[in-house]
Amino acid sequence: MLGTSLSFSDSFSSQVSNTVKTQIGFHIFGIGFGGSSSSTTQYTQETDSSSSIAVNQTTALTTTIPGPASSAVGLDHDVDLIWLWLNPVLDFSIDSSNSITWTGFEFDTRDPVGDMDVIALPVKFLNGHQAIPTNIADVLARRWASRVLCTAGTTGCDATGTADPGLDANDFAAILKADPFATPSYVINIPSGSNCTADGRFCRTSNQNLLYSPPPAGGQPITQTFSISHEATATQGQGASDSREVSRTGDLNGSFGFAKKDGGGKTIFDFSFSADVQNATKMTMTNKWSSTSTQKVGQTASVTVKGPSTADNYTGPVEFEVFQDNVFGTFMFGFIPPPTFSLSASPSSQSVVQGSCTSYTASISALVSGFSSTVSFSVSGLPANTTASFSPASVTGAGNSTLTVCTSSSTPTGTSNLTINSVSGIEVHSTDISLTVNAPPPPPPPPPQGDFNLSNSPGFLDIVPPGSATSAISVSPVNGFNGAVSLSVDGGGLAASLSSTSVTGAGSVTLTVRAGRATAPGNYLVTITGTGGNLTHSTQITVTVEGSGGGCQFCSRQ
Repeated sequence: MLGTSLSFSDSFSSQVSNTVKTQIGFHIFGIGFGGSSSSTTQYTQETDSSSSIAVNQTTALTTTIPGPASSAVGLDHDVDLIWLWLNPVLDFSIDSSNSITWTGFEFDTRDPVGDMDVIALPVKFLNGHQAIPTNIADVLARRWASRVLCTAGTTGCDATGTADPGLDANDFAAILKADPFATPSYVINIPSGSNCTADGRFCRTSNQNLLYSPPPAGGQPITQTFSISHEATATQGQGASDSREVSRTGDLNGSFGFAKKDGGGKTIFDFSFSADVQNATKMTMTNKWSSTSTQKVGQTASVTVKGPSTADNYTGPVEFEVFQDNVFGTFMFGFIPPPTFSLSASPSSQSVVQGSCTSYTASISALVSGFSSTVSFSVSGLPANTTASFSPASVTGAGNSTLTVCTSSSTPTGTSNLTINSVSGIEVHSTDISLTVNAPPPPPPPPPQGDFNLSNSPGFLDIVPPGSATSAISVSPVNGFNGAVSLSVDGGGLAASLSSTSVTGAGSVTLTVRAGRATAPGNYLVTITGTGGNLTHSTQITVTVEGSGGGCQFCSRQ
């Protein structure tokens, strides 16, 4: 009840601008059909950040929570209390069709309480471990509120398109999540070197540890009474939050929903929102760490702890610490379990290429003789698009487990600090390891491409017309070339042909060049071209054509 900060910045669509504005120390007024009423003096509100409003308790209110009836139980989270505000109204100013400003809280004066209606519910009422008494159920029914508009077919929506305004089982399940200890698997995990839990929700205070040890036979239980003080939130706890998703309803009378006041002060439902806002049927309300810590620091609460008696035969932890709840501003008490096992990991760091896996060994060692409890493993801090698994997932007593971490091609490169957690009951041990993700090396250059040489022998031909001459055209592979080479010939004015137009790998063909009687004497250049894939080579032969009759250039034609 010391104070909390609330944000709705994750609601609506990206096209809608959300801002927050309220006065410092502004009281919470009542609102109803008759307009605004006097304000409550128990709480004030102020802008905490650009997206949140802080509500702070301003008057002293003493509430004694006695805990379990039997001191043998120790801590029983079924008797934890969660405080509910049953008649909140959120005020919005419509700046434009796509811009709204949250101007703070009011309370609904139709509630017979006539003020902020705050009630405490034990966890056992919410989780079903004990039926809610009729008189408390009557308060939770909120019969003073109008039925709310709803979407046909959704839970609690009847044929009339309206729903009961009272809290139901779905509401209880959502409310229950505010107390992480309502989940039996939740443990106080404080990583090495930190003063806060891994989720940032709770941080140790500087208050003295509390004792819960049984007396010797014939002795009386130990009782401690002292004050605990709220401190500035540690850095590790300044990101803590706790979110709820709330359906937006169309309560025309101004209960939770988007509403406005007419000229006479009457609250009416407003349909002038743009489609982006009007279609946003749910709001995400996030309780978060409050930066207005000056409203909390120094506030105190007193605690009296009476230890177990000899007859209780209590064998659990004998001391517990005082923690500060960074989200809701209250205090939390957590047992300090005596260490019974230790955790180590090897290697302490690994490197892996994107898309590959690597592994670590998590080792559990017993610190007390006969330790045989089950220790389960988990890992946190994995980079995006990375998976991890333990084999086995738990060990009994001492033993090892292999942590396999697999990256994908889209895992970010760089070094991430991972935390391996080992849990046995309320005892938690953690150790840090590092994972370096590297980009794959560039692919090796392609092997040298095979090639071929094209040659001729002889390289000069002499023809006396009419006649012919031949030359061997050879294909010689280079660097393992074994493809097919297509051959063509350009006679350069002479008749030329090849015995074959293709050679695979190595081989040769015969070039035949002919000159007729009418062929003019002189030198001719014959070109042979070989093509294999994207490779092309050529070779040339000089052919000399003699005068007719063996060089008798001036003899008359026969």
